[in-house]
Amino acid sequence: MTVSRVGSTATFELADPTDVDRYGGKGAGLARMTQAGLRVPPGFVVTTEACRSYLSDGAMPERLADEVLAQLDALQGTCGKTFGGGPTPLLLSVRSGAPVSMPGMMDTILNLGLDKDTAVALAESSGDTRFMADLVARFHQMYSEIVLGALDCGGSARAVVDAVAADAAPGPVFDSVWQACEQALAEETGDSVPTDPRAQLLGAVEAVFRSWNTRRART
Repeated sequence: MTVSRVGSTATFELADPTDVDRYGGKGAGLARMTQAGLRVPPGFVVTTEACRSYLSDGAMPERLADEVLAQLDALQGTCGKTFGGGPTPLLLSVRSGAPVSMPGMMDTILNLGLDKDTAVALAESSGDTRFMADLVARFHQMYSEIVLGALDCGGSARAVVDAVAADAAPGPVFDSVWQACEQALAEETGDSVPTDPRAQLLGAVEAVFRSWNTRRART
């Protein structure tokens, strides 16, 4: 499946690097480096027009979710990795990039795409279950704070992560770490981090849109 430019999204190969207003500073920069032949990890940009539409209407633009997921399917083919599974998992960074540079003002979500299958595959490929446990806890905390508005719900999972041995069975470790993170989040907000990586991705895109209006960004 090949998707390069569809409505509100474009791959780094086809986004216009001169159109900073449409693709944001970061998106235009990644397009420029990619098209210059530099070794940039593949990805795609969601346009600023989609963000403006979201801020105006208070809802994701029609068909944007379909476009994002179509680009994701194409990205998996390009990378030869699997989003939401193994044996070689694909994790994403969902980053902001405004037309006018505002370093650190808008939100970013890293290591997105972690579910049990992905986490187990990472533990198996790295040979280190404790690494996996730490990654899961950090992702859950970041997603909870940025997407769901939690203040600090990651502390209670640290004891669970610290007790994990590098050679522990990854499946039960994932269950224990995720449960500890979920319990802390539920106690604070009543929310839950999606276990479906595609739902995680769409939630992250919306959170980055919302971050245009955070207090620090507006200031």
